[in-house]
Amino acid sequence: MRVIFLSLLTGVARAAELRGFEFNAPVLPSDPENLVVEQVWQFDNLNLAEAMTHIEWIPGTDQVVTGHKHGTLRLYSSIDSDVDDYTELIDMRPDVDSEGDHGLLSFHFHPMFEDGMQKAFVLYTGNPKNVELLPNNEVVALIREWGPDFVGMYEWPLDLCSQLGDLNENGKICEKVYYIDRLAFDLSGDLPTMVKELTLVNGACGSSSTHGPGTILEVNGDLLFSMGDGSQYDIFDAGFELNDGCYVPGGGMDQGNFRAQRDEFFNGKLIKIPAALLDSEVVLSLQDLVIVNKGLRQPYRMFYHEFNDRMYIADVGFGDYGTSERLFIVEEISQFLPGGVVHNAGWPCLEGIYDTWEDSFTENYSVYNAQSEQVRQEYLLENGLTTCDPVYTAVEAYVNGDVFPATADLGWYPPVFEYRNDILDADYPNYCAGINAAISSVFVYDGLSLPAEFQGKLIFSDHSKMCLFYFDNDDQGNPDFSTYPHILMSNIDVIDIQSGPDGYLYFIDYISYRVLRIYEYGVGPLVGDTPPPTTTPTGAPFAIPNNVIDANSCFNANEMPELQWTRTDDGSYVGNLVLGVVNLNTAQGTMRTRAYNGYIPGPLIRMKACGTYHLNLYNDLADWPSGSDGNGNLNGLKDPTVTNLHLHGLHISGEPTGDDVLTTFIEAGEMFEYTYIIPCDHSGGTNWYHPHHHGSGALQTDTGALGMLIIESNRREANDMPMDIQSMPEQFLTIQEFIPANSARFAFEMNDKIYESDIIDSFVLVNGCDAFEMTLEAGRWTRLHILNQAHVFNVVLAIEPVLPTSLPCDLGLMGKDGVWLSEVPRVLTDNNMFFSISSRLDVAIRCPVANVAHSITYIHLGDGSETSIVIGNIEIAGSLREPSEDMTVWNPCRPAYLTDIESLPVANFSTPFTLEVRDGLNTLVYTGSDDFIEQIEINTAQLMIISGTELHPFHMHVNHLQFGSDLTEANQWTEIINWNQPGDWIDSLSAPGAVPMFVHTDRYVGHMVLHCHIAEHSDNGIVGVINITGEGDEGDGSPEIIDFGTCPEVIPLSTAYMNLTASIPGKIEAEFFDEGGEGIAYHNINIDRLAGNAIRDDASVEIDTDGINYWVSYIRDGEWLKYSITVDTTAFYAMSIVSASENMVGGMQWVLWLDAFDGCPPPVTNVGKLLMVSDPLYEGSGSFLIFENYAAGYFVLEEGDHTLTLCFEGGDANMNFDGMEITLCGLTEEECVARRKLGLKEVHLYQISHDGDIKSNVF
Repeated sequence: MRVIFLSLLTGVARAAELRGFEFNAPVLPSDPENLVVEQVWQFDNLNLAEAMTHIEWIPGTDQVVTGHKHGTLRLYSSIDSDVDDYTELIDMRPDVDSEGDHGLLSFHFHPMFEDGMQKAFVLYTGNPKNVELLPNNEVVALIREWGPDFVGMYEWPLDLCSQLGDLNENGKICEKVYYIDRLAFDLSGDLPTMVKELTLVNGACGSSSTHGPGTILEVNGDLLFSMGDGSQYDIFDAGFELNDGCYVPGGGMDQGNFRAQRDEFFNGKLIKIPAALLDSEVVLSLQDLVIVNKGLRQPYRMFYHEFNDRMYIADVGFGDYGTSERLFIVEEISQFLPGGVVHNAGWPCLEGIYDTWEDSFTENYSVYNAQSEQVRQEYLLENGLTTCDPVYTAVEAYVNGDVFPATADLGWYPPVFEYRNDILDADYPNYCAGINAAISSVFVYDGLSLPAEFQGKLIFSDHSKMCLFYFDNDDQGNPDFSTYPHILMSNIDVIDIQSGPDGYLYFIDYISYRVLRIYEYGVGPLVGDTPPPTTTPTGAPFAIPNNVIDANSCFNANEMPELQWTRTDDGSYVGNLVLGVVNLNTAQGTMRTRAYNGYIPGPLIRMKACGTYHLNLYNDLADWPSGSDGNGNLNGLKDPTVTNLHLHGLHISGEPTGDDVLTTFIEAGEMFEYTYIIPCDHSGGTNWYHPHHHGSGALQTDTGALGMLIIESNRREANDMPMDIQSMPEQFLTIQEFIPANSARFAFEMNDKIYESDIIDSFVLVNGCDAFEMTLEAGRWTRLHILNQAHVFNVVLAIEPVLPTSLPCDLGLMGKDGVWLSEVPRVLTDNNMFFSISSRLDVAIRCPVANVAHSITYIHLGDGSETSIVIGNIEIAGSLREPSEDMTVWNPCRPAYLTDIESLPVANFSTPFTLEVRDGLNTLVYTGSDDFIEQIEINTAQLMIISGTELHPFHMHVNHLQFGSDLTEANQWTEIINWNQPGDWIDSLSAPGAVPMFVHTDRYVGHMVLHCHIAEHSDNGIVGVINITGEGDEGDGSPEIIDFGTCPEVIPLSTAYMNLTASIPGKIEAEFFDEGGEGIAYHNINIDRLAGNAIRDDASVEIDTDGINYWVSYIRDGEWLKYSITVDTTAFYAMSIVSASENMVGGMQWVLWLDAFDGCPPPVTNVGKLLMVSDPLYEGSGSFLIFENYAAGYFVLEEGDHTLTLCFEGGDANMNFDGMEITLCGLTEEECVARRKLGLKEVHLYQISHDGDIKSNVF
């Protein structure tokens, strides 16, 4: 201690220190000197009854009373007591309703407590104690089934709200009353108690799950309390006459929100209980009290600064505009007398007076721009109501700099500070930003136990941003609202701030169920130099398993790891995906997180139209605690070790065992086999996969568990495609945004033990790389598959030369969200690309000049970002080829499910409906998989007018959405004009305004999920389900198609290369495969090897040469080649394959087919199968330039013209293929066997007879 004291005397500063935190510690971006942040109490975060809302010290003592949301008060002998060492003073749970933001929220001791009036006043939400006193009970009694749940009070029977449906605004109205009870202390005995004396105020009646009571505190011997407006927040609420018990019959059409402006209601007010009435023996009415302030929405917390006689009010806003969170100051509040001009904060007539809080610096006023404000204005005007006219008049005078006229509300005053989606601290733009906000506490610290920079400062917190801020003071010692506030801490959800008798500052961190305190290092309570005791965490910490591996990450764009499929006998494919735990090592630090198969991003998955895929998803999290289950709540962050899978963008069934995200969930240690049947007309394009279990999607996806998924073009689509597009080499970019502060918050709320990181700042990885680099061939087109996964904000991506004087690359947009544009390419003249938080783009790029560096830049839309960041660099390598011509313009044929919807017959259209995406879908939150928000008939066209997606990016499963022709400029982002064009298909929508979108319910019936793709919002309930009804595919149907859309029904056959068939017996040269293109003559996975083919520019198959010989190279699993042959004589023939390789991955694996029409038939098929080779031990020839014959076996061929299809299946062949040598073996099988040498490798040989029977021989 002496060393500490001397260091302070000599002016040696110390870095900030965190004490007592077992996990999820706050973050201090500025690392303030000499500040100690200590965890005092950690409550049980799995027990909702432990959730704490308020703390106060009994006047004149060190004893502490804590208030808990569910309705209990506890007594601790001191703040340094053990968290479990308390006496329960009173249990008010039978009286308290703690739904949503409600509960026991505040209490305060009698102003004369130290003079013997040992009483306290508790402000809380309760169920109606007598429903007959509800003003509208006679009306709502017809649709209610009230019933006593506890003696002496009434409560909503379980689930009744949601069951009432339209009778109850879809279950929203569950009437609540806001009360103040007076409690008497008895501290004389060994067991202190509190008893209820009287309900002193039977106040506001509210019908919402929020906007309830706020704070009760003392001002000069009086008590002041705040109450919210009690109205609905996600539907327009002017009062519900027929289904709201709080509605006052005959009370006018301006109820609901507007009660905040009306003096006959408690709602939306700051109200004084005069000192003389605190000991009243009867319930006080509003007429007995004094309204000090009105026009408040949700004044959850306020603080009285006695030194300046100033009340600070933190009012939570509506949130559909740039500023909504409001901080007000009421001066000389103790001097306010009955009959004085009531202060008016303006709600619901208006909220903020600026677009952004920075506009206040220049008094750049902007009023009534919020849609909600305009809706309320229109309602008042249409109904001849003048409720807001005095406020409107006052606001107009204020912004014009005029004196308030007599018709103005003289009490209206603007907030001193307003904000919402701003970057509040310019020094730390990556912290505490975002579009959501909820101001949740305010305090002015006058003590001496904090470092000097915090003394006398106004401190406020934001529940949504999870941050604590403070303002500098001006020359007069008042908060300076003309400059940025500073971030004090992030990753902390403060809802109450109090100064203890020790001079320390105490915070209730609500979401983390804990109490913290801060103080200056080495400065004891008021006097000492001894740091206070640090609480010892209770219980043994969880032992981290020792099998956590380092993630395999940072992949070249042309060498992404791929999921290995194994083809089964019936032609379907089987693959394994494992969700496990890895350590992700980055330049910023280390993150323990989840990943698929040990990769970040996960392995690229390829699928083909017409294919059936069995994907085994293993949940390898059994070694980790299961975390919170959400206490049985359907919505919310929960189940951190439970998972499932969504194939995002695929047109497949949403029923089990397919892409079902609602009822399929996989517990830790379990495996589930998904079966995906891909329809034969599925469009080729870029998609992705990620976890989608309701409750854990945000934590698992946003921290790394995801990957790209490619659907390869089907035969009809490929046949329609120009060769320059068909043969374009491909590279892959998966962009992942990481926000450690958000992820830590998710993990803590879920009690997840897996996620942990020492990284503070947000960061972006491309293909898992901090410093991503890729190479392109100069002058040649390359197809980029780009996936953007972000958390909240849309992104504009750009590719631009590092030096402005250099020539830019040419970019052509080819497809969005896995679907081709109607005309390819769409030239991107400014090289800007828009991505929502789950978008994919297919883009063609051609960079003209070698050795010119280009950057990939990335900037958020909507978070106030002004400069982009570089997330990758592109090197342009020289080319030996001529530059590519401009791309051939292509109008792709459309499968039936992507046919232009507006061209369909009128009879196919259903009745249009609107969909607002906000805090719910059309105000509804998710209530279960079979609670449908709409029903749509199969094979119909549905027009949906979708709004709110600029803040809540929207995704639909099963079917894509098509922009309608009524798209307007109002639906375009100003940063990237005309990105949204009529006819474009997408599955992820984020656009301003009300957007006309069509959906065609093709093929599949059952559940179609739609949700906000901000994963946290989805987990919290912004999810809906549409039921597609009628006769259709329930997930187990055939992938075959009947309606070919605009694509050709008849697919042409391949033809011999240069019309020259290969003669048998003889050698078939590998490079002389048939003509006809992708899906007809071959299937090739286009690798970008920065070089062209030695021959065959008519095909995408890679062909190399040594100057004399030619061979097919870069052979991949699933590829095939077709050859036209002419057989001289019906006989038995022996076949060997000529190849060169250094290390065969999986050995020699292939099947040879005779006269196969459609690629590679299922292995179980007998007809046409000549040879099937599976030799996993074969290691190759030892060099890619040393070719050797691999003798495979024999088969019978009939005289005449045929085709041979060589299918490489079962593993990456990793070989150069020079051809097939087919020699005459004999006219009979006996003759053939006799001629073959002994010691052949063991292979399966198939003899085909004229009738298609098969005979297998093993040698």
